[in-house]
Amino acid sequence: MAVEKARSSKLAMTSAVKQAFYSYLLAKDSYEVLRKNYENVALNTRTVTDKYEQGMASEFDKLRAEVELKNQRPNLIAAETAVQLASMQLKALMGLDIEYPVIFEGTLTQFEEDVTREGLLRAGNFSLEKNTDLIQLSIQKQQIETALKITKASFLPMLSLSTNLQYTAMNNDFRFSNYNFFPYSTAALSLNIPIFSGLKRQQQVKQSRLSLENLEDSRIHSERTLRLSVNNCLNQMSNAVEELASNKENVSMAEKAYSISRKQFEVGIGTWLDLSVSELALTHARLAYHQSIYNYLFNMTELENIIGINNYQNQ
Repeated sequence: MAVEKARSSKLAMTSAVKQAFYSYLLAKDSYEVLRKNYENVALNTRTVTDKYEQGMASEFDKLRAEVELKNQRPNLIAAETAVQLASMQLKALMGLDIEYPVIFEGTLTQFEEDVTREGLLRAGNFSLEKNTDLIQLSIQKQQIETALKITKASFLPMLSLSTNLQYTAMNNDFRFSNYNFFPYSTAALSLNIPIFSGLKRQQQVKQSRLSLENLEDSRIHSERTLRLSVNNCLNQMSNAVEELASNKENVSMAEKAYSISRKQFEVGIGTWLDLSVSELALTHARLAYHQSIYNYLFNMTELENIIGINNYQNQ
């Protein structure tokens, strides 16, 4: 039981560290998306200002662009703070000082190849045989069954045999070679037949049997709950696969739409409002793209913890 509890703690810590790392990557990628959005808004604001100075844009468009730029600054600061908090949480889980300078490399885009239908099919062939909760329940059942056997054995008669052999001498000169030793031996045979103990043993047997029944009910309930959690993880991963394909295509279209909208605005056939809407759509598309990868990896880690392995994809 102690070994299994240690394995459970290791699995839980591994899962927590992986999820914290993915959360850090999501925070960092979101910050990069918002930073690019801030740079685009700043560039658009300069363009509107230049047009206003040349008499090609109204003061209202200039004011709207400046307000939009200032509105983006708090979001960028909040995203930067989120990255710092995620980094400190990850270092704390890894047993490092949160002030220790550590640079965590990587982006969620590097895990895009893992978000596949094939990986989801492999994860669907799960088994709860290595689930640490079910294993601990199985060990508890063995312990109760052993205790029940011991309790039942107390109903049996007990036959005991004891012997004792002694050599004694009365000398006090410590010359052992001259001692006269006198042997003395005894033997005893006893039979203990339990007749009545105030129904104590009967109650212990009933208690053990009730404990076994309760443990079996707990195992069935735990298994159902675990299967529900596994199915939820698989559904979330399946949704993430579908969302990633859609969001990736959406990012490509949003980038193209923003490029066209910006060119139209530069030549004077597009409005600032159209440019702002296309920029907002591009930002949302990029954030959704990274979120879909994060959802898949997060639920994959949760599934690995439930199944009871460190890395399901490499099994």
